[in-house]
Amino acid sequence: MAKNYQVFVLNLPGFGASDTVSKQVHNTALFAQTLTAFTHTLKKLQKATIITLSLGSLVALKAAEDKNFDHRLILVGMPTIVVGGSLKLFSLVPLAIKRLLISTCLGRKNLVLPLLKQNTFSRTDNNKNLNSILFNLMASTDTKAIADPDYYQDIKTLPQNLNKIKNKVTLVYGERDTLRQKKAQYVNSPIIIPKLGHNIFSQDAKKSFAYIAKYLP
Repeated sequence: MAKNYQVFVLNLPGFGASDTVSKQVHNTALFAQTLTAFTHTLKKLQKATIITLSLGSLVALKAAEDKNFDHRLILVGMPTIVVGGSLKLFSLVPLAIKRLLISTCLGRKNLVLPLLKQNTFSRTDNNKNLNSILFNLMASTDTKAIADPDYYQDIKTLPQNLNKIKNKVTLVYGERDTLRQKKAQYVNSPIIIPKLGHNIFSQDAKKSFAYIAKYLP
């Protein structure tokens, strides 16, 4: 992608190399504020196309509720359905207890890992290293960034706001993505990339970017 475009990759608070924010709940509202502030930092970013994956799609939609955030959005793997009842039950757990549970290796292994696998990966995905990939992801993510977002409420409510925002939106899914709602009830028909699952970038980056590049200015 960087061969033809100037690319900025943002680690939200608590992800990757980014610090957490003192005395803040690290939910999608905070992440949306961060995304908006980041794109307003440089003039060149104020008209940038935002490409997201999974949770990032919910963050971008929440940012789009701000009238000053008029970016073109390419939302990859936007969660539109909740798989199983565990995520709903998890949303009812008090925040302090969530943080305590997820701060331990045992909690991440027995609580977060099954939720991630159930809600982000297709049963047909053949990836022997899936557990290690997800553990590596969590290892670089602060407890707050994992525990604080109310994933269930975000997934249930934000997709409904697609028709309310003025941003140009393109939805992209892997054909095998379990989070794809197959009924046409959103802004437009999604772009479907054959044979790929939820994280299209890790599965076939070249193929994925070839599809996405068609919708870039």
